[in-house]
Amino acid sequence: MLTYMEVHLYFTLPLLAILMLVHKPFTSTLTNFKLLFLCMVAMTTASIWDNYIVYHNAWWYCPTCVIAVIGYVPLEEYMFFIIMTVITVHFTSLVMRWQLPVLSINPSTSKLTCDLSRYVPFFGLMGLGIVSWFWAIPNTPFFYGCCILFYTLPVLAVLWYGSGLYIARRFKAVMVSVMVPTALLCIVDIVALRAGVWHINEKTSTEIFVVPDLPLEEFGFFLLVNTVIVFACCAIDRTNAIIHTFPYLYSKDADVQMDVQNTFSLTYLSALLTCFTYQDNELPLQPIQDLKSSLQVLSQASKSFTTASAAFSFDVRQDLCILYGFCRATDEIADGEGSLSDRQERLTFLIEFIDTLFSQPHYGLSSPLPSYIEWDKYAHLPGDVLAMFRAVSRMVHYLPRKPFDELIDGYTWDIKGRTVENQEDLLRYCNNVASSVGDLCTAVIMYRTGRGNWRLGEYRSEWIIKRAREMGQVLQLVNIARDIVTDSQTLGRCYIPLTYLQDPMMELDLLNHGKARHISDGNLRRYALRILALADKLAVSGSRGIDLLPMEARRGVWAACQVYSGIGKKLREQHGYPSRAHLNTWERCWVALRCLYGLHQKTTNTRSRMTIWKIY
Repeated sequence: MLTYMEVHLYFTLPLLAILMLVHKPFTSTLTNFKLLFLCMVAMTTASIWDNYIVYHNAWWYCPTCVIAVIGYVPLEEYMFFIIMTVITVHFTSLVMRWQLPVLSINPSTSKLTCDLSRYVPFFGLMGLGIVSWFWAIPNTPFFYGCCILFYTLPVLAVLWYGSGLYIARRFKAVMVSVMVPTALLCIVDIVALRAGVWHINEKTSTEIFVVPDLPLEEFGFFLLVNTVIVFACCAIDRTNAIIHTFPYLYSKDADVQMDVQNTFSLTYLSALLTCFTYQDNELPLQPIQDLKSSLQVLSQASKSFTTASAAFSFDVRQDLCILYGFCRATDEIADGEGSLSDRQERLTFLIEFIDTLFSQPHYGLSSPLPSYIEWDKYAHLPGDVLAMFRAVSRMVHYLPRKPFDELIDGYTWDIKGRTVENQEDLLRYCNNVASSVGDLCTAVIMYRTGRGNWRLGEYRSEWIIKRAREMGQVLQLVNIARDIVTDSQTLGRCYIPLTYLQDPMMELDLLNHGKARHISDGNLRRYALRILALADKLAVSGSRGIDLLPMEARRGVWAACQVYSGIGKKLREQHGYPSRAHLNTWERCWVALRCLYGLHQKTTNTRSRMTIWKIY
C-alpha cells in the first residue's frame, strides 16, 4: 500500500528537485523572497482552512498511511502546502523570466480602462467568494467546492486589484504557469486517490469527475490555488518593477532608495505595499519608452549580449541594457557619419552633458528626470539618443564619474585618428572604451543586488573593480582581433600596434584606407592571434573577479564571458582570417547553457580561460 510520505518521495519531491535544478542558474533574491513569503502565507492560511474541512469530513486519509497528525491534518499534508507552492513558484519564475516585467506596464492606458479592469473583476470575485462562504454548509454536496471558492476567490480578487492588467497582458505565460503544475499535481492526486492514501467524501462533493478518479473539487483546488500562486508572483514582479523603475514613488531619499535594493529588508516590504496599488495610468510613460529604445539598440547591436543578458535578474538586466544602450548611442559620436568638425561638436556636447549630469552631489532620484538638467537643450538630438541620455540620467545617483570621462577619452582618440604605436597604447585605448564599461557594469550589479552604492567610496572594492577593468580590456582586445577587416573597411581605422606589423608604414596605410584585404591572410591571422594571446594573459587575472560577484549575477557574467570568448575560439579555428568571426544563435545558446548549468569547466589553461565580460 502506498503511504502519503511515499507519494512525496516518488512523485512530488522528484518533480520539485527537477524544477529547482533547472531554475537554479536563474534564481535571484526576488525568487527567494517569493518562496519565503508565499510559503509562509500558504502554511498559515492553508493549515487553518484544511483543518476546518477535514474536521467537517470533506476528505479523510488512511490512518495507517501517514506518519503523524497535527490537529486534524496529517504531517505530510502540511508538507504538501510547501511543496506545491515551491513547485509553482519555480515553474512560474522560469516561464516569466524571459521578458522584463516593466514592459507589461502601460501608463498610456486610460483611467477608465484601468478602473473598469480593476474594480469589475475585483467585486465579482469578492462577491462570489462571499456567496461561497454562505453556501459552504457541512454535510451538503456543495460544501467542499464552496470551501475551495471562499478560500481562493477573495485572494484572487485582491491580487487582481493590484495587477489585473499586468496579468492580462501576460495571459499566455500565466496560463502555462497555471496549467502545467495543475496537470502534474492532478496526476499525483489520481494516483493517491486510487491507492487509497486519501479519499473525498461523496456526501460533501458533487461526485462530478473531470477525468476518471479526479473529482471536480480536487481539480478545482489545484487549479485555483495554483492560480493564486501565479497571480501572487505576477503581483510581486509588477510591484518590484515599479519600485526599481520609479523609486521616487515611495521615497525621494537616496539612502532609502539604496536600502530597498535589499529584498529581505523592512524597507523593501514597505515599498512593496506602497507600490502595489498604483494603476498603470498613474505611472510616467517616458522611463518605459526609454527602456524600450535601449532594448531596440541592444537587439540590433549585440546578439551575444542579448543571449547572455537573459541570465541576469530583472533589475540588473534592465539597468545593464540601459547602460549598454547609452554606450552604443554615444559611440556613434566617433563612428557615426559627418565631418570631423561635426563629430568634435557632438563630443563637446556629450562632455557638457556628462559635466551637468555629475554637477550635483549624490542624491536619490526624486522625479522622472533629474530636475537640474535643462532637457530643452538636448531636444534636437535624435529620438533614440535622447532616450539613452534620459535613461542613464536616472541611474547617475549610483554610477561613478571616472568611467564616463574615460569613455570620452576613448571617443576623442577615435575622432582624432590617433595611431596605436605600441602595446601600451593598445591597452590604454582598451582601458578607455571597455574597462570603463566593466567598471560601470560592476556598479550596476552591486547596487541592484543590495551591495551598496559604488559611487560612494565606502562601498567600492578596488580589487573587484580592477578585475572588472581587466576583463573589459580582454573584451576589447577580442573585438579588435575579430574586426581588423571591418574596422579598416567601414571606419578606416587600425588598432593593431605598429610594433606588431611586419611592414608598419605600408600596412598601416592600407588599413587606414580600407584596404585590409590587400594584406595577406597569414599576416592578418598572425596579428589577430597575437592580440588574442594578450587577451588570454589578462583574462587569467581578470576572470578571478567573477567569483566575488553576488551569487545571482555570477553565472550570468560567466555565461556572458564565455559566449563572447567563443569568437576568439572561432578565430583560432580558421586557417585564414575571416571577415568577421561570430557564433550563430544555437552556438551562443549552447555555450550560455553550459555555463549556467556548470557544464563548462573553468581551467587555468590560458586559452580555455579566456573569459570575456561581454557588456560592451
